[in-house]
Amino acid sequence: LTPSQEKVFEYWNDSKNLFMYGAAGTGKTFVALYLTLNKVLKNDYTYEKVYNLRSLLSTRDPSAY
Repeated sequence: LTPSQEKVFEYWNDSKNLFMYGAAGTGKTFVALYLTLNKVLKNDYTYEKVYNLRSLLSTRDPSAY
């Protein structure tokens, strides 16, 4: 784990709200899904749904619209 990823685990374990940002490929989605599914798949929690929100990607290329 990188130092930033370790902080995410620490804040998660402290029940803090998380807002992660960074460059592509830094593990934001992977860590978020890992932590969420790890908690959901344990029998001591009952959840009906899991939401994974992704931000919109913007581009300056008009042909992308």
